[in-house]
Amino acid sequence: SASQVSLKFLKEFSPKRRVLNEVMIFQPHYAVFGMDGSNPQIYNGLCSDDSGQFCAEDPDGAGPIKGKDVLDEDVRQLCIHMVHKVLRSTEASTKAGKPGVEYAAKYWDYVEQLLDSCPLGLANPQDRFGTECSTRLMNKVGIDVPRVAACVRVNTTSYLKAEREHQAWSPRALRINGWRYSGILDA
Repeated sequence: SASQVSLKFLKEFSPKRRVLNEVMIFQPHYAVFGMDGSNPQIYNGLCSDDSGQFCAEDPDGAGPIKGKDVLDEDVRQLCIHMVHKVLRSTEASTKAGKPGVEYAAKYWDYVEQLLDSCPLGLANPQDRFGTECSTRLMNKVGIDVPRVAACVRVNTTSYLKAEREHQAWSPRALRINGWRYSGILDA
């Protein structure tokens, strides 16, 4: 969720996703890994706690944003997607006996603006990547912040565990119709 390349792609892809809202399945995934819990000092903020069970890359090196902040944003985005997705049925899906496609418009409104609204490099916490800026952006785009917060409280461990156990081949992995895409990440 803190990858500048991924955020740029999502920002550029979001208008295309809106057009495809009834025919394309989209499920966000995030790069989560675990570390040996024997030496918590080496984590240096990469992990959610001293157990080393859930960790993420530090996007700004010695800067103020840590892997724990990335994990928090990963779960927040999964919850935004879960809370706001709506089933879109088409005539073709109904005739085929298929349920249709879920689309989360508020998720796309959020990720489309995250790169510009909450950049990594700012000094002030309410203006940079993190909980304060995220909350302000969620309110701006009309996200149900209390429902997202409740989802985060209830699902953090299960969501991070699922992301860790279903690793992609790359932090910027993409599948299209179930096929592994390995070309240029360009919307």
